Amino acid sequence: MLSTTSTYHKDTATRYYAYKCSKPAHHTKEHCKARDLPADALENLIYDIMKSLVADPALLDSVSKQMDGNNNGAVTKLQAELTLTEPILKVENKEEVK
Repeated sequence: MLSTTSTYHKDTATRYYAYKCSKPAHHTKEHCKARDLPADALENLIYDIMKSLVADPALLDSVSKQMDGNNNGAVTKLQAELTLTEPILKVENKEEVK
């Protein structure tokens, strides 16, 4: 399911969006047996899943470590640089307030 489509109902003056099978768009001869999925339901489900994943500190830490390993320690280097820079920024901000 990749493509989206919309349907307009005159009675309710409402437009409905759905995700459709993309086989016809790729000109395949196979008939797609998948039903259209209402866009709002699918998007809300994905949003809820992503929200719960982001709220899990252990998962975020795991992803961070994996990204760091995939980038030759770039994340760790940036965190170290941020740790050194934050006190400088705090001092500069205090001086601007005066």
